[in-house]
Amino acid sequence: IRVLDHRQCNIIWRQVQPVVGELTVADIHLVCDNGRPYRCSSTDVFRAHVVDTTTNQEVNCVIEPSGSLVGCSQVTVSFTARVSGEYLAKFMMNEQILGRERRIVYPDILDHRQCKVIWRELQSVVGKLNVVDIELVCDNGRPYTIKGTDNFRAYVVNAQKHQPVNCVIGQGPPDENKTVFELKTANLIMKCETFFPIIMTPKDSYGNNAALHEAEIVFESRTNKDSNDAPLVNVCYYDVHKLDDEKKYEILVNFASPGYYHCSVKYMDKILKTINAIVLTDRDTERMEKNCKALSFDTGYNCKLMKGKKLKDTRCFISPTNLQIRRFKLKIFKKYTFKICRSTQRFLLLMMVFHY
Repeated sequence: IRVLDHRQCNIIWRQVQPVVGELTVADIHLVCDNGRPYRCSSTDVFRAHVVDTTTNQEVNCVIEPSGSLVGCSQVTVSFTARVSGEYLAKFMMNEQILGRERRIVYPDILDHRQCKVIWRELQSVVGKLNVVDIELVCDNGRPYTIKGTDNFRAYVVNAQKHQPVNCVIGQGPPDENKTVFELKTANLIMKCETFFPIIMTPKDSYGNNAALHEAEIVFESRTNKDSNDAPLVNVCYYDVHKLDDEKKYEILVNFASPGYYHCSVKYMDKILKTINAIVLTDRDTERMEKNCKALSFDTGYNCKLMKGKKLKDTRCFISPTNLQIRRFKLKIFKKYTFKICRSTQRFLLLMMVFHY
């Protein structure tokens, strides 16, 4: 019988110098008393605790594999420190301590030698706006994030007259690649004539909070019956306002008619997000919620399974957690079962409403 030997287990940190805001990862190699890798069984329980030694507050950490550890000889633990300082990490298997290590997480240090100054115009013209972007870089080469204690200043002086020129320091406009939308599913699934919230955190191209005006945020949509070339127009009522958290904005959307809509969120004619909206009637909403509460479905659907360039007749069965495909081949019954993530669950259950 192989027995885990906590004295021989190795803890290897991937980062030599952890930094605030970045992932800190540790690989724990499990070793038996005979020096060979230890394979976890179904009865083994692995735990990890990371504590800020200054405040004694525990930090959330992620253990991988996230499911069963059966057969694994290595466990990976990762966490992100939001404050610089000393952190104590403790790893245990079946309440037996495998290791207790302290890690120093260093703050971001701005390196003025690596910072970049980029002028948007190659040649300045009298009477026109001149814009310069300053890229802040840490000593480790990563982008530097401005903190509340930082004090950034800019001075522009006419070299001939030695007179100062007024300049404005601010964030850039929202960037479609950095702006964050808090959506539970890939599609908006909502009830007709009911407000649906979309939370948006606008970020500029450098990941900073973007500067914008609420009046310039536009939500546009078109029905699925329109051609793909048809322009997006305002076919629904929407309202935009800033939340208590000044970094976030809420867009309340209300469709008067059920259907399938192509939508986009724009800022000054610039698309920040494209998304589809499925608007249900009260009856369809009740049926979808009823499907979500059901434990299983006995109803099958005829479908086509694509094998290369050929289509095969199959039957599809959907439950709240699984998608099962059944087919016969050479008088042999075969079935394939797939796990369904949360967003897909809701979308498939919704499609069942439309096919009943």
